[in-house]
Formats: sequence, C-alpha cells, structure tokens
Amino acid sequence: MDRVSWTEAVPLLAAQTGTVILMGAVDVGKTTLTLEAANAVVRGGRSAAILDTDLGQGEIGPPGTIGVVRLEAPVASIADIRPRALAFVGDTAPYGHLLAVLQGTHRLVTHALSRRDQVVFVDTSGVPGGMHGRMPEKLKLAKVAVLNPSMVVFLEKENELERLAGLVAGWTAAPRLRVQSPPDVRRKSPVYRRIRRAHRMRRHFEQAKLLDLDAGQARVFDAWLYTGTALTARQLQFVSSALKTEVPHGEITADGIYLCAASRPAREGFVLLHEEFGRKRITVTPAAVFQNLLVGLIGPGGHLLDIGLLQGVNFERALLSILTPARSVAEVTQIHFGRLRVRPDGSEIAHLRPSDI
Repeated sequence: MDRVSWTEAVPLLAAQTGTVILMGAVDVGKTTLTLEAANAVVRGGRSAAILDTDLGQGEIGPPGTIGVVRLEAPVASIADIRPRALAFVGDTAPYGHLLAVLQGTHRLVTHALSRRDQVVFVDTSGVPGGMHGRMPEKLKLAKVAVLNPSMVVFLEKENELERLAGLVAGWTAAPRLRVQSPPDVRRKSPVYRRIRRAHRMRRHFEQAKLLDLDAGQARVFDAWLYTGTALTARQLQFVSSALKTEVPHGEITADGIYLCAASRPAREGFVLLHEEFGRKRITVTPAAVFQNLLVGLIGPGGHLLDIGLLQGVNFERALLSILTPARSVAEVTQIHFGRLRVRPDGSEIAHLRPSDI
C-alpha cells in the first residue's frame, strides 16, 4: 500500500461513494482533508456529509456529542453548518465510552445514508501519543466492522499507522489509502484545546434557561437515579444517622443500595447499614455530583433533542432541574447521564468514572 500526497488524495476521496473513514493521530490534518474532499464532491454535483466523532475538539455540535452535517455547497468551515443530527456521549474523550461512541457513529452514518447522501466522510478522533494503545485500536476496528466502509484513509506523518493499517486489512476488503500529512500542520497545545472546548460549551449555553423535568416523564439511562425502589422516610432517617450526614434520597436496585449524601459519610456507618439491609453493595453519591452534570435529552425515536446541565434534584417533588437551550422538555422521553461536570461558562469541574453514578 503506497503513500500518496495530500493533493493526490483529495480527488481519490471525492470519487468514492458510501462511507469513507479517516484515521490519524492528533494534529495531522484529518478535518482539513475531510473538508477538502467533501467540497470536491459537491463541486462535482453530488451530495456529501461529514460526521465528526471528536468529542472534545470537533467542529460539529457542542463538546460531549458527535454530529453530522450535509454540504449543500462548498464551505470554508463545517462549524458554519447547522448539524443535521447529533448523538450524545457525555464526555470529551472516548475512554470509558466506547459503546456510546460506536452506537452514535453508526446511528448518524445510517441517518446520512438514509437521506441519500452519496458519500459520508467519517472524521475519527485523534488520540494523543499516536495509535499504539489497545483502546484506540479497538475503537477504530469496531467502527470499520459496523460501518462497512468503501475506503479507509490513514493520514500520517511518517509510518506511525502501519500497525493499525495492517489490523484494518484483516477486518475489511475495502481499499486502504495512506496519505502524507503536510509538514505545516499546526500543533495545538493542551491549553488551547481546553480554552476552545470551554468557548464552544459557553456558546451553546448562552441562551439556556432552567427547566424542570418530571422524573416520571423520562426514563433515566446510565445512572442509578430513579431506577429502583425509593427508601422510606424511616430508612432515610436511619441511614442519615448511621452515616452522620443528611441522605435526602436512596434506592434499592438489583445492583445494591444507592444513596445520595449531602457530605462525606462516616465510614463506620457502613457496618450498621450492612446489618440493616444485609450484605448488599452500598454506593454513596455526593449530592454535588448532580450539579452541573452534562446530560442528554432524548426524544421519540432515540433522537437527541439537546444537551443540558443538571443543576440539582428536588427529591420531594421528583423534579430534575436542567439548564438547557431547548425550548421545552415536553418531548423528552429519556435523560442520558454523562460523566462530565462543567459550568455554563465552559469551565470543567471534573470527569466522573462510569461507576460514580
């Protein structure tokens, strides 16, 4: 498999139909090459879509989502195009969220192809340090497996993707193209990336308002909240006394007992809880975790209506207070909990572990 130059690659990509996957490390020019190829497609009178799967530095949609756009005419930046559809992941990196990324990517590619876009370019996320880790390889190979691409493109500076290209060859018979990254591609510092993420998040929430979502209206996904049987007032009083902190809400689920606590619990209290409830697993979530938590508002058909920032939970009234640009939450059927806590101004507070909620 020979390597071609950037200028040679653009017409080769523009001649494709179906799904074209672009792979590469951070700052090698994947997004620029994707846009140039898509512009060449529409100049030739065909339709093209671009799917951006970069959760933190993508050009489509707010951080924590992946999105797809359709080009009606050549554009200077895909950030200027309104997304046709978005998928929620809930964090700015794929670590711990491979299934959500894969599901979202497949859903959006299917969406674009069903709208008769003749070629869909999938701009995959770059991974710091190259492509040598097992997690990035698994994600890339899984995308190849489910998307059935017509071509896979490897954009590289030297030969850093040789191993990945060899693995991909075992998963698809689609043509593979190795493209030389231009030497003048600008390297972005971690500080620049953090500031850019904050700017994009802040812009998304500029017109946001606070809305209350009835917990009985929408099913919770990827969190324990409102998925089990609520503890009684007597049980909550006992738990609060044992842990020496207010516990306004708790639930018994098939996985164990989950508690929301106002402050750090006393460790010795867990002995009393095990005596009261048996040897069930007990998980305590600080109440602060449910503040400024990124969530996805899902409507009929599983479509992402918008994202929001959970501001808190009124356990007495079973209401979720959500800051969101969405006009209404009337159509929300599910609320997907992310793992990023971030303020409306875009400043990040913390990245949660999958098991934290």
